[in-house]
Amino acid sequence: MPELNGFDATGTIREQEGDGAHTPIIAMTASVREADREQCFVSGMDDYVAKPLDQTTLDAALARRIPTYYDGEPAPAGGTGGSPEASATPGVPLLENSLLTDVFRHNSESRNYLIGVFIDESGARIEQLFAAEAIGDSATMQRLSHALKGSARTVGARRLEEVCKAIQEAATEGRIADAIAFQATLKHCFELTADLLRKGCPE
Repeated sequence: MPELNGFDATGTIREQEGDGAHTPIIAMTASVREADREQCFVSGMDDYVAKPLDQTTLDAALARRIPTYYDGEPAPAGGTGGSPEASATPGVPLLENSLLTDVFRHNSESRNYLIGVFIDESGARIEQLFAAEAIGDSATMQRLSHALKGSARTVGARRLEEVCKAIQEAATEGRIADAIAFQATLKHCFELTADLLRKGCPE
């Protein structure tokens, strides 16, 4: 740009933002060097996509950085859309870079297998967790929520990881009612995450 480059412009925007405000900024760059990637984040950017740009990569970046879930439509103006997991984990993206991109970027068969295992196992664990909550089995609740949290971290399911962390903490402290209160949030967040993963995000 004539007067400011992208890094300087991002810094200016961040300085002008008020308390609680955060404008998602995604860099588009021809460089994929690690140093350039780090500079994007240091300057205050939220993500980056490399040229040549394709729609799948852009969709994945938007899914990671828009505060509400991204389903191919613009996010509602002025809020998070009212989804329950958004109110529980404000600003946390559904997905971000993970083992799926770091290890299986060029191996779609292995990546799809890992996604399938994650979805199947997590779905089963959620049902087991609900059953444990129904009888107040805090030890089983802790074990299952911990396992769910680890699986979510593996695939970069950040918002799901945070919800599971909250449930684990409640179970550990014996706050069974608080853990149960997250049931709808957990189920909805898992469904959104699974849907994005099935669509191939992140790339």
